[in-house]
Amino acid sequence: MRFVDRLGFAHRRTPGGVLAAICFWIASAVCAPAVAQVVDVSDLEAYFVPNSAYVPADGADTSVVDTRPIQVPPAPPREAVQPRPPAAPGLATQTPASGGLPRSNPVPDRVVSTSQQSADVVDQLAKRRYSPEQLQAVQKRVDSVVSGALGGSGQGAPNADVFFDVARPGTGVDDATVPGRTRATANGAYNDASAQDAQNTMKDMGSIPGGVVLDGAAVFGSVERLSYDARFNAFVLNDNTVYFAPVAPSVLALLCRAIQDDSRVGVSLGGVHVIYGKAPADSDLVLDLKAADHFLGDIVFASDTWTRGYRFAQGYTPQPDESDAGYVAVFFKFTGFEFSVADGELSSTNAKLDIRLFPLTPEAAADGGLSPDYDAIAQGNISPQYRANAQHVAANVAYYRNEVIVDRMFDYGEAAAFLRGLRSRGFDLAAIAKRIEAPLS
Repeated sequence: MRFVDRLGFAHRRTPGGVLAAICFWIASAVCAPAVAQVVDVSDLEAYFVPNSAYVPADGADTSVVDTRPIQVPPAPPREAVQPRPPAAPGLATQTPASGGLPRSNPVPDRVVSTSQQSADVVDQLAKRRYSPEQLQAVQKRVDSVVSGALGGSGQGAPNADVFFDVARPGTGVDDATVPGRTRATANGAYNDASAQDAQNTMKDMGSIPGGVVLDGAAVFGSVERLSYDARFNAFVLNDNTVYFAPVAPSVLALLCRAIQDDSRVGVSLGGVHVIYGKAPADSDLVLDLKAADHFLGDIVFASDTWTRGYRFAQGYTPQPDESDAGYVAVFFKFTGFEFSVADGELSSTNAKLDIRLFPLTPEAAADGGLSPDYDAIAQGNISPQYRANAQHVAANVAYYRNEVIVDRMFDYGEAAAFLRGLRSRGFDLAAIAKRIEAPLS
């Protein structure tokens, strides 16, 4: 075996590999928590405000991060928020919003309320963005996620299937989290790892990730006020700019808590599994990161285990190693997220999948992860077949993004970059997580 084992399964051309894949999917569905914990929301206010001066977001690779500040329009004068009458104990409220859009049900109003000024901005943008049918579908899905009645992302492993979507005729991506949204343009790039790459990666991550990492941070020019509208799983910046989060509320809250303590989000699947950052090991997020790594790594290492029968882009056939290059890790970094504001909406416009192959030594890093072989890196000792396979994935990101688990990595990465931007502006992501989780409780 010429490459590092991933998820503890040997990459061999045997029927046992398929059985291992099935076992992992089952474990994913069983292990992931289905509900968020109950939280005290009595101290929550309509607005979040920065609690510290601006500080750079740590863990961001500035070579691929868009450092141009996102220009959010200045906040208008805050309007007085009229208190609403309290609901009867045990009953949900249904307060019409501006334009007649209903509030989410069944949730106590105090739990999901945002400022009326921010809510009006979301209502207006939602009516411009969605047809009446789409708007009804959005609200129905948000209500279902809030009430726990809907499976999918945040309700157990969302990708729990033994086959991948592009491998099945007639299957496409169903982006039901935010219907009608425009996806960012995704590009791919492959580069042989340099000694400087290895040094920087060891410094930032603690070891060489043989897996998937979400990287990058949004850079905001100024954000004076921030609120969250649970009806649309949306943030409102300065009462005039809306960001529709591309991931389920439960995952969004998890990312908030994790990034507040450690900006790293990623996994490495060598002989020892390493989780970078504070995301729980049994969370949907971590399980999805591992599944994405196994899928993409299966192509790069031509394992024919998780991708057996898969239709690769342009009829490509991944090539097995024919060299004596030794151990190597493939590092998939979802990064380069760029954001812009148009028509009152903040959205991601570009993203990137950066792929690198790192020669490894048998010695473990301090965190139990993988260590780079600097001599092999200097000699360019990389399997030509693995390099060609990685170049193929990078050149065909648009095709492989049709795979739900890959598209979800871009969504996770976008949300993480947005939250890191808020954190760098001094916002308390743990407090934001409480607000997001409140309706889920």
